[in-house]
This record gives sequence, C-alpha cells and structure tokens, in this order.
Amino acid sequence: MKTKINQRLAGCLVLLALSTLNPQLSTVFAQDLNYTNWDGLVTNWVQTSAPNQSWYSIASSADGTKWVAVACCGGGGIWVSTNSGTSWTQTFTNDVMNVYGWSSVAASADGTKWVAAASGGSGGIYTSTNSGVTWTQTSAPGTSWYSVASSVDGTKWVAAVNGGGIWTAQATITSAPLLTAAKILEDGQFQFAFIMTNNVNYTVQYSTTLTNWTSLLTISGYGGPLTITDPSTTAPQRFYRVMIQ
Repeated sequence: MKTKINQRLAGCLVLLALSTLNPQLSTVFAQDLNYTNWDGLVTNWVQTSAPNQSWYSIASSADGTKWVAVACCGGGGIWVSTNSGTSWTQTFTNDVMNVYGWSSVAASADGTKWVAAASGGSGGIYTSTNSGVTWTQTSAPGTSWYSVASSVDGTKWVAAVNGGGIWTAQATITSAPLLTAAKILEDGQFQFAFIMTNNVNYTVQYSTTLTNWTSLLTISGYGGPLTITDPSTTAPQRFYRVMIQ
C-alpha cells in the first residue's frame, strides 16, 4: 500500500485511521480541511455526513465499515458510523459524567471493541464492546490523556498522558460457560445448567431457528452453578445459548 502524499494536508485534522483491507480511504473532515490525493489509494475525497466539530481522532474497523470518532469541544463527544460514514450517531455527549476534551480513540480489527480517551472534566478512558452502543469507564485515573492505541483483538491497550507517563491495560477475558446436565423433565419442561463467574453478567437466550434469539433470563454471576428451567418447550425444536456481557 502506497502512502506517499502528493499535497500537504491543511486544516485542523489531527489523527486519521484507514482501512488496510479495503481500497477506500475514509475520514471525518474538520472545517476548512483541504482535500488531497494519495497515489495508488484513492482519486478523490468525499465529505461524509458527520457534522462540523473539533474532531481530534478517528478509528476504523479493518474492513472500513465501522468508524468511531471523537471531538474535543462544543457538542463534542463520541460519534459512530456503521455504514462507512453514510450516517453518524452520537453515542456519548460531553455532558455525560462531566467528561469532555476527547483526545484519542482506537478500534479492534472487527470494529466491535473500542477505547476512547478524554482529558477534560473528570477525564478518563472508556471502552465499548458493542461497537459504541454503550461505553464503560475503566479504572484509568482522570488525567490529561493524550493518545490511546489498541491491539487487533481489542483486549490490550496503551495510553499516554500529556506531560505524564505511558500506561497499559489488558481486558479480563471470561470464557463462555459450558452448558451441562441437559434433560427433559417429567412435565415436559427442559432443563440445563452452567457455572457462573463472580461479577459477570449472563443472558440466557433461546431460538427455534438459530437466527432470531429471545432472552429468557439475565443474571449477575455469583460464582456458582445455575440451573435453567424453560417451561415453554412446545416447539418442535428449541436451541439455547448463554451470552456474556
């Protein structure tokens, strides 16, 4: 992949992420940004529907379809697109928990796990495991975070503090539970069990098609076995799975 720049970029674009598997290059433009060409990669720039903001950082999934961008000031916050920039949704506003001054964002290769850093207000580092639908504050201290990066699988992060040190973190991976003791009771109900881990949220789901799933139960793990009994087993076939949240 060629990365020679024919013209000098002008304006206030700070960071850029692009797809390495897709021949399209995409970004969110800040105001007054001059378009340019990259040899062998694209022939023109097209501005997306993202609103004019003080954009500071953007990240992309490997296939170039899922993007996440952060803006430091004004309306700011975190914005996501799941259709290569055709539409954008603000998923974290600057007034939430007094967090603003977003400075950096990074994404896993599949675009489901994101990490974002903020330096203003209460600051901190936030992660999402569902492509930006929800965000969770990590244990990182509230300080002037300047940059953040992620591993390909989105489980390891490194972040830098403006005028401070470099910090690393690794997500705790919880293995999917093994469903055991499956049986049909005398009254026709179906029953199975699995072992839960402390402080892990589990959602038990069922389906008759393996395509559409319906939640049967959501519970916070307490470090012991859980027996599930489903009284509605009149369908010819019924499948079960346990999701970790």
